[in-house]
Amino acid sequence: MVGALSRFFMKIFFLILFLLVPITSHSRLMIELANNFTSDTDDQGGIFEFSRMTNQAYLGAAIGAKGKLFFGQNVTSFSRSYTTGAGTVEVSTLELGPRFQIYFSEALTWNLSMTWNPYAKGERTGSGTTSDIDGWSYEIGLGYQYKISKRFYMGATVVYHALNITTVTDSANLETETTFAYTSIYPLLTLNMRF
Repeated sequence: MVGALSRFFMKIFFLILFLLVPITSHSRLMIELANNFTSDTDDQGGIFEFSRMTNQAYLGAAIGAKGKLFFGQNVTSFSRSYTTGAGTVEVSTLELGPRFQIYFSEALTWNLSMTWNPYAKGERTGSGTTSDIDGWSYEIGLGYQYKISKRFYMGATVVYHALNITTVTDSANLETETTFAYTSIYPLLTLNMRF
């Protein structure tokens, strides 16, 4: 059910994208790459290690005459790992979905982005077992991009990311519906190319 719903919304997204881009054929295109790596270790009174890596790519087109609102496809590779005295748990997903990004200034520096990923699939490993996970995610970001040349901008974005898992499939191919989430707030370093 969730997979069919995700495919339906992805079809709607692409239909809207293909209908809007020709209307704004004079508009600009944007490619944005973003990355974050975080790690933490605490060996006081036990073992605790945590790491998280996020890589993103975004292709968007400006909508409207002012060119401050962009709409396009977001791709996120998200992974996290934490180790305690009880063992290690690793989660990794590929997340796909539409993203709106609006700029507040004429110079296109300050921005707010909103992403909804109806497709979020990956693996969860823990206690010696690996399970396939399926769900959806959303993300809200506030960022600033500094112009380094006519077409290139570099900056940072503070992101709230929530990954919601709805289905877990174990190694015996037994599918279980569930509800649990991974939430994070983190900075992303961004490289933005505009055409």
